[in-house]
Amino acid sequence: MIIYPDTEKELFFESDYKPLPTLRGLSVASLRELHDNLYAAEENAWLYGADLLTMALDMDIRKVNMYIRMYEKRDKHE
Repeated sequence: MIIYPDTEKELFFESDYKPLPTLRGLSVASLRELHDNLYAAEENAWLYGADLLTMALDMDIRKVNMYIRMYEKRDKHE
């Protein structure tokens, strides 16, 4: 499952995990797609008992959610 924007990076194991790159400049649609992919990856990690990966992905999901809310708020005020 590809989760990193603008790459072909796939995430299968904890050793493959890298923190999210900067999210500035991504559209809300791209952020939502990233959120959905991260959520699916987190579910898979949880199913396979990869607790550390699950926790790391949860933090990434929270970060993406924060950016979505921030961009939506900015767009609403423009």
